[in-house]
Amino acid sequence: MPLPVSSLPFPKKLGKRRGASWTIFVVAAALLIFIFSLTLPFILIGTLHFGPVAKATGSGGTTITDVLATAYVPKWKEDEQGQNCDPTGGGSQDMKGSKVQVLPDFIAKKAPYVSIAIDESIFKQYSYGTTVRIPELEKMYNSDGPIEFRLVDTFAQSKQGAGYNHVDIAVDCQVLAGWKNPHVTLIIGGGQPTGTCPNVTPKILTKSSYQSRGTGTPKVIILHYTADENSIDNEYNYFNNNDRDVDVQYEVFHSGQVVQYEADNKIAHGAAMYNQPSQDYGSGATSISIENQGDFESSDSNKWETPAQITANINLVQCLMGKYNISKDNVTILASNKGAKEPFNVISHKEADRRTGQNHRSDPGTRFLNEVVIALH
Repeated sequence: MPLPVSSLPFPKKLGKRRGASWTIFVVAAALLIFIFSLTLPFILIGTLHFGPVAKATGSGGTTITDVLATAYVPKWKEDEQGQNCDPTGGGSQDMKGSKVQVLPDFIAKKAPYVSIAIDESIFKQYSYGTTVRIPELEKMYNSDGPIEFRLVDTFAQSKQGAGYNHVDIAVDCQVLAGWKNPHVTLIIGGGQPTGTCPNVTPKILTKSSYQSRGTGTPKVIILHYTADENSIDNEYNYFNNNDRDVDVQYEVFHSGQVVQYEADNKIAHGAAMYNQPSQDYGSGATSISIENQGDFESSDSNKWETPAQITANINLVQCLMGKYNISKDNVTILASNKGAKEPFNVISHKEADRRTGQNHRSDPGTRFLNEVVIALH
């Protein structure tokens, strides 16, 4: 006997199930929408920062994380290695005409820094020559100290617009062949890195005969004057082209501007037999020569040192003393006592001559030497 329709369980139970399922669906959807609304800002932030995040460091610099590091080979390095390994590589000089310095040469202690290029919009926030640390590359190359990168150029027009996303590093053909385009951290500015002194403009000499010179450990600082009023460009051209291969690490101009021509530890030929003063400071010792624009012993006071020049010398010398643990007057030399009269590790060119028995130069003059040395501590 058929049951009454009202007694059939299926339609009523099905209707109840449909209602319950719909309720569960609505509640679940609302919950998902609520959760999504809470996480949406974080999703957007993550999307917007799928790449570099800049944050200020305690010392006033900027740390940029997750930066794509590409590499290029400057033309001069391709020529030196006899290869055309980077058809899209950069020129031989940076934006101010200095030679592009490559990473392998720095590792081999043949270069004072490594040239890098960044986006023009970012470069404008810093000054030419601003120092940069890249910890991942220091670890990769097992560097025994900081690798000093310097902001010296901007990207080619085709690469502009990258912002903080990209940095281009100068290398050689061998390094380029194995380069993996790592993502790295840039530490831009923010304190004085080991490899450079403040307010120094790099303008590294490119003369081929200088490139094969070795390096050493700076132990003594020698002050000079040029006896002329040449401009920065004329001085650079002189040191880069003179037939005696005379050069120095630094020159300070009347304006107070400091130009660096060679790495601190590079053997420069600015003080004849005292370029490598091993007889007084031991094997591997080198000197740092600081040239100065002017003639401080001239009868024409217009050629004398300026206040800005004195201050720049004091600041530079103090920085170098700190970097290389050079004390002013804790002198351990003079075992042979070659007529030395300045018992300091910051000396005149005249004193360098005395110590090597030459005695024919007088620069930079007693007045200037005292103005600098007395201020040291």
